[in-house]
Amino acid sequence: MKSRFNEPLSAEQSTHPIPVGVIGAGRLGTFHARKLNTIPGVALVGVADPIPERRQSLAEECHCQAFADHRQLLPHCAAVVIAVPTSLHYATATECLKAGVHVLVEKPITETSQQAQYLLTVAREKNLILQVGHIERFNPAFRAVQPLLGDIQLIEASRCGPFSFRITDVGVVMDLMIHDLDLVLALVKQPVRKVDAVGMAILGRHEDLVIARIQFEDGPVAILKASRIEQEPTRTMRIWHREGQAILDFARRTASVCEYPVEVQDASFHIEELDQRELESLKETFHTRFFPWQSPEVQPCDPLEAELRDFIRAVESQTRPAVAGEDGLAAVQLAERILEAIRRHDVGFQQDPAQIRRLPKAA
Repeated sequence: MKSRFNEPLSAEQSTHPIPVGVIGAGRLGTFHARKLNTIPGVALVGVADPIPERRQSLAEECHCQAFADHRQLLPHCAAVVIAVPTSLHYATATECLKAGVHVLVEKPITETSQQAQYLLTVAREKNLILQVGHIERFNPAFRAVQPLLGDIQLIEASRCGPFSFRITDVGVVMDLMIHDLDLVLALVKQPVRKVDAVGMAILGRHEDLVIARIQFEDGPVAILKASRIEQEPTRTMRIWHREGQAILDFARRTASVCEYPVEVQDASFHIEELDQRELESLKETFHTRFFPWQSPEVQPCDPLEAELRDFIRAVESQTRPAVAGEDGLAAVQLAERILEAIRRHDVGFQQDPAQIRRLPKAA
C-alpha cells in the first residue's frame, strides 16, 4: 500500500505555500533546508544560525534569507524546523511556539520531561502543531513491517556506531537509543512496568555504551543496546510476536518476516515428544516448515521527506502529526528512567550522584 506521505500536496497547498524556516544550519539543518526547498506547497523563507559562514552558504544554496538570530526569522514563518543542539531545543522551541509558529523539533524533543511537558502546554494553548523528528518512524522498512505484527512478546534492538564528533552535549541514550525507545513505545502500547540498565562513560561525563531492559505491564520485553564507540555501525531490530518474527535493518531499509505454522501458533507442536526417527526426518525441512522467512514489499521512501511532508500536512490541516509532541515526551520519560536505572545499578564502578563515572583501573 502506497504511503500517504509520498503523495503530492493538494493544488490549494501549492497555490498558497506555507512559509517555513529552518533554525540551525549544521548537518541536520542543511538536510532539512534542502529537502524543504523541493517540496511543493512549501516556501523556504530563511535559515537562522549564529555562524555567518554556515547560514550564508545554506541561504545562498537554497535561495532564501539568512538570519543570525532565529527570533528575526520568526515573523516571516508559519512553521519552523529546529535543528540546533539538544541543549537549545527547549529555549528555542518555547520562543517559536510563543510567537505563534508551528514547530518540528529534532529528537529528542528536550533534555528533560519537564521541559517537554511545558512545550506541550504552550502548543495546546496556542493551538499549534508540535512534531518531533523521530525519523525512524518513517523508515520504509518499519512502515512495511508494523502492520504485520501481532501480539508482541520480545524486541531486541542494536543501534551502534563510531563516535560522530558532532553531538557531545548528551549521552548515547538521548543521542541514539532515543530512536529505539520511540519505536518500541509505538509498537508496544502498554505502560512500562520495570526498567533496568547498565552503562559506561568512557570518553567524558556522558554515557557512551548502554544496555537496557524494559518490561511492559502485560509481559512484553524490550532489550536495547546503544553505543557510540563501535568501529562498525549497526541499526537493527528483531521482533518476536505470537504469530511470528520480523527483522529490520534501518540502515539498509530492508525487512524480513516469518509467520509460524498453525501448530506453533496454537502451541500444539511439542518437539520433545518426537522420537529419534522423527527428529532426524525433521532436520531437512525444519527451517522451511517452522521459519518460512519472506521479504515484505518495502515501498521506496525518503524518510526525511516523508517526515517533512507529514509536518506540512499537519500544519495545513491542523491534524495530529505521525510523531506528535506527546510521543517525544514519552520517549524522554523512558530515557530518564533508563538513565536513573544506570545510576542506581551497582556493577562495581564508581558513580557520581549526577553522572555516570568511568570504570576504575584494574588492580
